[in-house]
Amino acid sequence: MFGFVAAITAFAGIATGLAPALVASRLNLDEMLKQSGRRTTTGGAAQRLRALLMVSEVALALILLTGAGILIRSFVRLTSVHSIVGVVPSTRYLPLTTEPSPEVFICDVQHPQSDTTLILHATSDPASLAAAVRSKVQEVDRNQPVFDVATMEERFWQALAPQRFNALVLGIFAGVAVILAGVGVYGVMAYSVTRRTHEIGIRIALGAQRQDVLKLVLRHGVLLVASGIGLGVAGALALTRSLSSLLYGVKPTDPLTFIGVSLILISVALMASYIPARRATKVDPMVALRHE
Repeated sequence: MFGFVAAITAFAGIATGLAPALVASRLNLDEMLKQSGRRTTTGGAAQRLRALLMVSEVALALILLTGAGILIRSFVRLTSVHSIVGVVPSTRYLPLTTEPSPEVFICDVQHPQSDTTLILHATSDPASLAAAVRSKVQEVDRNQPVFDVATMEERFWQALAPQRFNALVLGIFAGVAVILAGVGVYGVMAYSVTRRTHEIGIRIALGAQRQDVLKLVLRHGVLLVASGIGLGVAGALALTRSLSSLLYGVKPTDPLTFIGVSLILISVALMASYIPARRATKVDPMVALRHE
């Protein structure tokens, strides 16, 4: 899992660093000098690059968020597996993610072990029984040590430690990725609105309503985010399949997780796009028409 995440992160970092350099290497200096002296720009290529990076951020956020969601749902399911009973039906031991297998209970006198596990059912605080148990064992055999004393609750959470750690780490990565995706969407949309100020001014001068401008900007942001979600779903399917051995009670293709994560990212994108879109509706046509 961590190898997969590391590979995606490395790819994103390399792409983010190399893409601007590749665009800059293809700039035509003569053409740039012929452009308006007020602004030097890389034109459509730079705009497409920004859009591509935003789509990549959204896709990476969806991949990590889906993986975290799948692991968290699996962890919640595992917390319901706590069956220690007397007359034993199907009982899960370590690891808890494996299905129960047939077992035979043999008398310790017939098949003695080097150590023995004593399980006590307490009606009060289980930890308070430790001293009494040690005392009773010492009465039987002074050379018999009593060690590794723990409550069943502690044993249970120890068994879930790997799953809890995986969910926590991937959740942190996913949270950071969502924040970066939101910042990326905002940055691209704000820059797009700045570049289209002249166009927006013309639209308003020709009779476009404020809500029309708002829809225009939001539609552009949603289309880019939808592209990122489409790519992210493909990557998330590959990630969740690699997590199959860590899951319990949840399928790698869990539709609820995929739909929920997609809705979260769409909501974040809409909020990040709304501020630039709102700013676009306040463009003064007279000022915008003088804007280059």
